[in-house]
Amino acid sequence: MDRVVERKNDFQKLNVEKISQDRHKFAVELRKSKRKELLQKRRAPSILITTLTLSDTIMDIPEPELFKSLNLDPFTLIQALHNSENISDYIVTLQKINMQISKSPVSIEEYIKLGLIEIAIPHINANDNFELKNTAYWIICNIASGPSHCCERLFEFDIISSIFKELETQNSELYEVLFWILGNFIAESPDIFQSIVDKNFFLITLKCVIQSKIPKTLGIIAWSLKNAAHYDYLLEDNHLDTFTKLAFEILEYDSLEIRRLIIESMTILIRKDNEKIDFVIHSQFLYRSIEVWYIKPLHYHILKLCTNVCSGKNVHIQVLIDLGYLNLLEEVLRSKPNEDEIFLVFYSLSNIAAGGLTQLSALEKHTIFDLSLDGIICQNEKIQSEAAYYVMNYTMQSTREAIEELAMKHFLKKIANGFGFAKSNDAIMNLLRAYDKVARVADKSTLLAEDCINALNSLQKHKNSEIYRKSDEILEKYYSFL
Repeated sequence: MDRVVERKNDFQKLNVEKISQDRHKFAVELRKSKRKELLQKRRAPSILITTLTLSDTIMDIPEPELFKSLNLDPFTLIQALHNSENISDYIVTLQKINMQISKSPVSIEEYIKLGLIEIAIPHINANDNFELKNTAYWIICNIASGPSHCCERLFEFDIISSIFKELETQNSELYEVLFWILGNFIAESPDIFQSIVDKNFFLITLKCVIQSKIPKTLGIIAWSLKNAAHYDYLLEDNHLDTFTKLAFEILEYDSLEIRRLIIESMTILIRKDNEKIDFVIHSQFLYRSIEVWYIKPLHYHILKLCTNVCSGKNVHIQVLIDLGYLNLLEEVLRSKPNEDEIFLVFYSLSNIAAGGLTQLSALEKHTIFDLSLDGIICQNEKIQSEAAYYVMNYTMQSTREAIEELAMKHFLKKIANGFGFAKSNDAIMNLLRAYDKVARVADKSTLLAEDCINALNSLQKHKNSEIYRKSDEILEKYYSFL
């Protein structure tokens, strides 16, 4: 019991609550000062839509004439809309306008001033002609990719209701453009996102995905969900349930890019939120994500998803362990991939080591354990620092028997070598804390055999007062008999 109390006291000295909070800073948050800038990056610029409008909305306009339309005066084209004698002329004029605004975002505002929105939206609602609707929606899509005040003009005409009315017709040929518009709207603001969610966005989208798995549409929906995930704080349980089912349906489609986007969406959704992690681990999504590990380009994204799961409760970590996550981590370390993946491995290990005794036992029994201890002698500063944190977590949480085994494996010597690789004060302090824990269970012969005194003495000259005091404390506590 005294040992348990002592361990708890040691944890208090380390301010474990603060350390735990720091672990949640892994996912990038939307900061108020940069929200608009970040949201704009998530919106699809009109120039990206150009190729789609060329291939999907143009009827029988000769190519030379089509590109001549780029030089036409917007006022002339708006007048042509007003003067169109039949629907074919009207559609052709819309296509010319669409070419202009997709090539030149500046012209979007000019067309809005000339009343393009007032002309186009009523025709969408009053006409069943597919070509007209398709072309008009691509124009709206380009407008939606423009500045915020352009979107606001669309909202004045209740365009969101028109889009959902269109989705309810289940015309799959329009899904691509409709979801592209919604994806841009979602990135606009929390209020707009909420108005979209209130229209049963997730449920309707799920129905559309089940009905038609068109690759382009699935990709755009996955991108839209990634935008939606940034508003995780607005999502209720029923939304999360449908979001997770929707993500699973999309993940089943055999496309690298689509799978990447949907895994990223879920990674953003569950950050810093145990309740949302619960939804993922109780769904098939996490299991299926690990199943597609065989696709190497997805490794980083799967690791990132699992790392966020590891930031949750012990039960969440255990689910990952039961799914063979330690095997995947070991595979990454042995294959020596890019440094970002190795960092995620040690980030996950840090959280596993901070778990309960069940998780620690699984880690100790796995072949990754001995391999992972070499992380503290890694040349990469970021990886070495995370590995030092991992080792500190492990020695703080583990049993005396397990730490005695570390001492017998000459781990004090490895920590002493790690001091030479540590480039940050935090990394050195974490290694010193780990050293203290291991030295506490080592006998005098083991302490002397490791020959670590020189490394500790060198830290006595360190400029950081905390490092100096900790190294001095260790020397006084374990080596004063010399």
